[in-house]
Formats: sequence, C-alpha cells, structure tokens
Amino acid sequence: MYKNWMCCLVIIALIGFTGCKKKGPDDMPKLYPCTITVTMGNSPVDNALIYLSPKSETQQKWYASGFTDAGGVCSVKTISEYKGAAEGEYTVIITKEIVDPEWKADPNNLTPPVNVSAIPLQYSDAKETPLSVTVQKETNNFNLELEPFKSGSYARYKIFPGR
Repeated sequence: MYKNWMCCLVIIALIGFTGCKKKGPDDMPKLYPCTITVTMGNSPVDNALIYLSPKSETQQKWYASGFTDAGGVCSVKTISEYKGAAEGEYTVIITKEIVDPEWKADPNNLTPPVNVSAIPLQYSDAKETPLSVTVQKETNNFNLELEPFKSGSYARYKIFPGR
C-alpha cells in the first residue's frame, strides 16, 4: 500500500513539474533562443562573459548575458535568469580575464596575482566594440570572430587588480 502511494506522489510531482517554466516579470518581453559562438584566431574563446546591451533605451533593463563554454558557445539568459533574449538590436560586450602569464608566485612576497584581459580591450568597452547582433522572433545563432591582439601579447593590455 505504501509503495502505491509513493508511486502516485512521484507521478503527480512529475506531471506538476513537467510544464513548469520560469515566468519572469509581468512586463518582460517575449524571449527567443539565442546562442553566440565566439572565436579568436579561429580558436574558441572559452570562459568569456558575453553581455548583450540593448540599443533601445526602453529595453535597457532586459539585457542578456552568459559565459562561453569550452567550444566558445554561450546560450544567453535575460537578466541572468531567463533563457533567451528579447527581439531587438544589441551591442555585444565580451570580457575574459586570466591571471597574467608573466606573474610569478614568490613565497617571500605575498602580492596577489594580477588579472589581464585575454582579448583585445575594444570588445569589453561598450563605446568601442564593433560587435552587434539583432535578435529576431526565431532561434538566433550568431558567430563572432574577434581580431587577435596586434602585438601578440595580452599582458601588455589592460591590467585588472587581483580579486
């Protein structure tokens, strides 16, 4: 008898959760699936933060963002929580920080490591980035190829304080 009740409860729970989806705020626009693949020098850019900043002033609160995986692919979420992005034009901002490869640990000096940008800084500046996408009422897949550093060294660009 106990087994029957447990089976019924499990079935009810599964039925109840199957259609559950985060609704979001009442004024949130409809979201459309959106993935962005980022490469630099024909190699995927992993662990980069992708930020889609709406170009429309009225849509500013509906930004979308996410991190790239090992293949350089990011599935964006609106306000970091809801899958997809609203229809519209976006400025694309990309950042990726790594520990400066020239930094050396020294047991006599407890200076924390310094982070540097692993991609050219123009992509992390909303006013300078040449990247933009237009999300449409469909599944959206964008491929963004970043121009590599001209000097070949990321350490010579912006240095961020260690965290």
